Amino acid sequence: MAENLDLTGETIAATYTQLLHIGKTEGIEGAGTGHFITDANGTESVLSLDAGYVGIGTESPTALLTVGAITTLLTDGTTAVTPEGMNLHITEASKYAMGIKNADASGDGLIIQAGDASDDFALRVEDYDSANDLLVVQGGGNVGIGTASPADLFSLKADTSTFISLDRTANASIDENVGLGCIGISAVTSGLPFMWFGFDDSNVNQFVIRDDGNLGVGTTAPSDALHIHQTSAGDSSTTTDMEGGLRISSNANIAYYATLKVDNSGRLFISSDTGGAAGSSELYLCVDGVTKMTIQDSGQIGIGTSTPDTLLEVSGSFAANGPSSTFVTFADSDATPTVAGGNIFKHHASSQIIDNLDDGVCGQIITIISTDAQTYDFNAGNLKCGAADIVTGTGDVTQWVCDGTNWYLLAWMDVSSNLATGGGF
Repeated sequence: MAENLDLTGETIAATYTQLLHIGKTEGIEGAGTGHFITDANGTESVLSLDAGYVGIGTESPTALLTVGAITTLLTDGTTAVTPEGMNLHITEASKYAMGIKNADASGDGLIIQAGDASDDFALRVEDYDSANDLLVVQGGGNVGIGTASPADLFSLKADTSTFISLDRTANASIDENVGLGCIGISAVTSGLPFMWFGFDDSNVNQFVIRDDGNLGVGTTAPSDALHIHQTSAGDSSTTTDMEGGLRISSNANIAYYATLKVDNSGRLFISSDTGGAAGSSELYLCVDGVTKMTIQDSGQIGIGTSTPDTLLEVSGSFAANGPSSTFVTFADSDATPTVAGGNIFKHHASSQIIDNLDDGVCGQIITIISTDAQTYDFNAGNLKCGAADIVTGTGDVTQWVCDGTNWYLLAWMDVSSNLATGGGF
């Protein structure tokens, strides 16, 4: 046994009465032997040298440097791994286990170099019981949060809702909403949001992208490619406060804009504004870059012209004959034909007695062309044509006006009469 080294009066001697105790006769450099520095009680675990390993606080070091009693770590909560370079096990309640600081202000802190394989770890951080990977950096450069196998340059994974929060400290010179927000990304599951943006994690429906590609503003369930919904109640009495709106501003002046809005009753409002300048706000409906219809600030409407001079001006010919540009034919054997489909009609090519004209509206004027002998019954229904039935022949034309209930005969042209002498009406 080697002689004791007397360091009485020195700091280390106050703790260790035997600075170095050689437990084997082969010497400190002997292979397979254990050599220790013991404390005052003879505990041989202060410093250990065993088969080329160094241990601090342990008699059986398993790595080049082992600190503490631990010899293995768990990855993924189950796989045991024994670090062979440095194994640190530090027990400090409510304290940091380790701190690294470069006291030189111009120096660097820490550099970690991974193995040469792309899936080797340069850094792997796990939770307390090693059940979850919190952060990994692989040798190929991929970084993972919540995953030990990042497939991309940056992979973020979580079993529950995932948020990236962007916060800032208070700054009176910056608007409160600047720099604050929340971004959420979820798995691609049918019917669920794929990505969303919000003010915080309690209000994530401000902007949503669904798995089907639909975009929602103010709604988490957009039903169309672009769905805008304003959650606050609108006021249908004013065009400036309505439910759900789209605003497009001019690049020349943000005060010049057009809006598309829907009020609480489902009514659509289209408007334009030039900063309140009277007489300059107009709406244009164009096709292939050509103006087809104009609504001026005064309320005048122009069709085929952008400068209407009256409340309604149509440049060119037009027809007010219902849903098509041709006549509507009454059905064969129909004694009560509907006139809701237009303003000009023809009878079927067979004789018929007409009792009623159905589905008329007040103020509607219709023209009927006979294609065979047609009888209008003055006494059977809602036809008011004098004190006797009217019988028209092929080519005859009658014109009627509706008061909302009854139809009144306005004119009757008898094609067999001599119109030059004023007959036939």
